Amino acid sequence: MRSWLLQGNAFAQTKTKIAILGIDAKGIVNTKDELNSLVRVELEKLKKYEIIDRYDQNEVLVRNKINVDECLGKSCQIEAGKLLNCDKTLSGSVQRIAEKIIVSFSLYDIKTEQFEKTQLVEFINLQTEIQQMVRITLQKLHDIPTDKQIEDQLVSYNETQVIPKTLLKLNGPRIGVGFTGGDNGKRLRESRENGGFDMFPVMSQFGWQQEFKYLSA
Repeated sequence: MRSWLLQGNAFAQTKTKIAILGIDAKGIVNTKDELNSLVRVELEKLKKYEIIDRYDQNEVLVRNKINVDECLGKSCQIEAGKLLNCDKTLSGSVQRIAEKIIVSFSLYDIKTEQFEKTQLVEFINLQTEIQQMVRITLQKLHDIPTDKQIEDQLVSYNETQVIPKTLLKLNGPRIGVGFTGGDNGKRLRESRENGGFDMFPVMSQFGWQQEFKYLSA
């Protein structure tokens, strides 16, 4: 049991340590603070990093007179990363421009003091789906497959939607019964002596029908 615990601790220590710094928000309903929380939630779901606690990192940065909200540039990211003793830092922004929402994130490698990767995705202006947009952009930043259907709905604003169709062939025999009422039915029931047909006004029907039905969304 002790050996297993040691192995588990060793595995946990191999996770890359990351700090989430400047996350800018412009023209959207979410505040910077709310957006930062969304990024933390979605980055945690990737299970790739040990994310530095928000309050711990802010305490260190405030002590060193670094404003987290304004820490977007390379020099600030590197300085903050060294103070926090982390391997990488993440910054980004979500902003509305005209009828688009543009989400971008950048990874910095503190050891090499260089950009590692940047990812930018343009979405349609659906502000109720900001969290989905953040998730998709972070997945792309880390080369993780996205939910293609959701991505297409949020990205493909100029593309014609392809609606699947299903054709059902309903050909076959038809059997039925017909009943004649009213004055016509009364006349059918009358005796021949009274000008009727002396019959019960019910007729059986049999036939063949060709029928096609199209089902579509």
